[in-house]
Amino acid sequence: MSEGIKRRIGQFIHEGEGLANEVNAFSKRRKGVGEELARDLWSTVAGEVADYITEIPRTRSLVRKYSKKYLAAQRQEQLKSIEKAFLTKCDAWLESIKNFLWTISMKRANLTAQGNSHLLVKKLDRVYGYAKPETRIRHTISTLRRIMTYPLIYNTEIPHILQNERLRRLEEPYKILQKLETKLRKCIQTQLKTISTNWWKERVPKDVQEKAEHRKTKNEKQWPWYTSKDLPLIFYVDFTDYVKIITRRDNWKQAFKEIFKDREAISVKLKELEPIRNSIAHFRELSRQELDKLKLLSGEIISCIST
Repeated sequence: MSEGIKRRIGQFIHEGEGLANEVNAFSKRRKGVGEELARDLWSTVAGEVADYITEIPRTRSLVRKYSKKYLAAQRQEQLKSIEKAFLTKCDAWLESIKNFLWTISMKRANLTAQGNSHLLVKKLDRVYGYAKPETRIRHTISTLRRIMTYPLIYNTEIPHILQNERLRRLEEPYKILQKLETKLRKCIQTQLKTISTNWWKERVPKDVQEKAEHRKTKNEKQWPWYTSKDLPLIFYVDFTDYVKIITRRDNWKQAFKEIFKDREAISVKLKELEPIRNSIAHFRELSRQELDKLKLLSGEIISCIST
């Protein structure tokens, strides 16, 4: 969590604690407020009817009776007014918190470009079910403390985070494919060199040679992790080409049968890897099924080469 988010939520909690202290202080003074109001009002009423009380004795009890009712009603109205003011102040505080929550999200594995601010706001919405301001304040502070335990980010950070996460997800298959291609290319070069020093011309199918030469002219490397411009032609072939080289009758018998054992099996594996290779080369994310297939088939091929 950034310091900015932590500091802002801390400010809200501090403000809420201040509101809670005000409400508690008011509750403790509630009785005193009523008594003070009663004295003030009684003095006013007494002054207005003093002459009548002295002249008409029975009026004294009547005035006292109705004055008490009036004072009680006035006291209740004042208390309600003060409580309503606290509730309004509390709601303004809650609204400012809600507005802030709409600007942040929880950093999760399933985070999307839209963020998940609504989940945070939903937690706060629950406190509106409490009628008394002190209860709202208490539950809001508790909710904020809980929210502070989450990995929070500003929504403005989401695009950058998603980009980094995407690159991280691409990194694993990229490394797997790089390792496979390096092993496979080295295997082909090593095995065919034992047969002929001019193996590229003599052991690589003509159409594969021509396609590789064309790609090199256009600098269309099949493997993006190689940056040098002066690479051997073997760097410009793809999995389909590897299948043609490895399964060519003379190459298979003399160079690759002992390594891969099953000609049809290695052919199928390399062909299944071709669309996955294309996705990785163009920085497209793999599905879970594609990643699992890449891991499985790469592991099996590398295992054969390393044996």
